[in-house]
Formats: sequence, structure tokens, C-alpha cells
Amino acid sequence: MNRLYSPKFKIAVASSFEGIVNNGATECALTSFNAYKNMTEGQGKFFDKLIEPENFHGIRNHEYVQAFLALRPLVGVAEDYLTVLEVIDSSPEEIRYMLEHPNEETSYTKLIDKFNDLKVNIELRERFGKGNESKFYRERARMRDNNLKNWLATQEPYKDSIEEFRKMIRTQKRDPNVENVYKKVLSGFVPWFATSKDEYSTKLLCEIYTDLERVPSDFTSDSPDVSCVINNERLIGKETVPDRDKIKQLKIVAEREGLPHSQVWRLNDTYKTSDELGLRDAGFHNQFIVPGYMFPHDIEKAKNDKSAIVLERNNFASQLAQYAKEWGF
Repeated sequence: MNRLYSPKFKIAVASSFEGIVNNGATECALTSFNAYKNMTEGQGKFFDKLIEPENFHGIRNHEYVQAFLALRPLVGVAEDYLTVLEVIDSSPEEIRYMLEHPNEETSYTKLIDKFNDLKVNIELRERFGKGNESKFYRERARMRDNNLKNWLATQEPYKDSIEEFRKMIRTQKRDPNVENVYKKVLSGFVPWFATSKDEYSTKLLCEIYTDLERVPSDFTSDSPDVSCVINNERLIGKETVPDRDKIKQLKIVAEREGLPHSQVWRLNDTYKTSDELGLRDAGFHNQFIVPGYMFPHDIEKAKNDKSAIVLERNNFASQLAQYAKEWGF
């Protein structure tokens, strides 16, 4: 097996969790449909009753679910799931056309416009998805607490991505005499999670996936040792940065690792020009993994943007190593 190029300096790779490590879009669909029914006191327009996780396979291919998954790239926060449902409910013809023509950019245009138009009811959106007491998070907690295994089965880890992270930590040089988890690594790639999810749920999913042997046993740990892929000390979610601002998250990574911004690299699954410019202006490198939670036409735009760095999911460790070598790290 060819070893990756090992950077001479320490490089923190701050990765999204959803869309790169975890494929949780289907669980979000289930939670959203149930939360909507709870919010409308059982009068929701989509399914006749709450769908329990063990029965999710029965609706997995339903048009409503497929539409939800197709529009998932619009979502930045849980409140957006409500707006996606409102788009699906109010635009049946456009939804059907989108599902029949998934690679046509024009099939998404009206739906994206409708999504932006419907984001005006702040009170309703917040009641649906803002905070642990919202309908969305209460429903997620109910299903998780009722039957953890069945709830987990509605989502899955991206195993190819996890193997790429394992390749990255093999580039590390460590000082065995240093106890501090951040100072222990002297050089090489250091994976982080910089996620919009809450840190508790992210840790819980990693632990459960490990217990069920769906990820390697060395994937994550609370131990101060850094032999695991991603130590839980290297996780930033909405508890630490409530507004989920990625630049704020990356600045925390830089501060804790004692690194200049040029040695903190963002690993993302979405392509937005505004985000790209903001991260670049702040001095961070930004990379995209495909396929991810992106519209097909956005993937093509990213690939055609000469300033964007697009990585393939099953080979991103080698690609990052190559960039590190080319850039003199």
C-alpha cells in the first residue's frame, strides 16, 4: 500500500459530519414528516400516521421522501426542513417534474424560489426546528429513546469516507512525552469535526456505530490519547458555536491547535460561492467532497470553478496530501 505524503507541518482538517461521515438525510426525512404531523396535531398532509423507524422502509421510496431527499441541499438548519415540506406540499407538479428530470437545473429553479419565499414565517419555523424543545428535536429524541437500534438503522456512515480519515492519521508524527491532546501531534493531518449538528448527537452516533461495528473501533474516543481517528476534543458543534458559523468554528480549531489559518482546511459537502469567498478571505483553505448534499448542477458548477477544490469521496486523503505537497506544507 502506498503511503500518503506526510506534511512537514500540522494541518487540521475540519470536516462536516453530515454528508461526509454520516448519511443521515433519510433519518431527517422521517423526523421531519413526524414532527410536522405533531405540530399540526395529527392533521399533517403527508402520511396518515406517525411512521416509526422500524416501518421506515415501507415509505423509503415514496414520492414525498424522494422529493425531500432531492431538496436536502437547501437545508442549512433544522428550521429549513419545515420549509422543504411546505414546498413539497404546495408544488406537486414541479416536484414531479424534478423527480423525473433530476439532472436538469431548470427543474429545481421554481422550487428553490418557492423555498426562499416561504422562509418568512419565523415563529412557525422556530417552533418546528429551533432548539431541543422544538417539534423536530423532540421527535428525534422520542424515536431515539424508544428504540435506539431501529432509529439508527434509518441512517448509515459513509464507510469510504471513514477509511480516508484513517489514511490521514497515518501521516502524523507525535511526541510520546506530551500529554496535551493538541500539542501531542507535531505534523501531519489532524481530523476535526466542525458540524452544524449538536456535539452530543454526533458523539452518540459515533459511539453507536462503533458498538455495532459499523465503523472501526479506533474511530473516536474520549481518551486523551490521539491514536483514534477523531478525538472527541476535536469536535465543534452548535453547543460551542450556537449560530453554526463555519468561520468561527475554524478560528477555534486554529486557536486550539496553535495554527495559522492557512493550516486549517475546511472539508465540506456543499458548494456556495459566498461561503467559499468568506473562508478564503479569512485565510482558510476550503475543499468540497462529491457526491454529497449538493444539487447535480451545483456539482458541475463547483467542478468548473477554477478556484474551487473538488475532491472525490473515495480518494480525498490522497488528493489532500497531493495539495499539501504542491503548496509546500
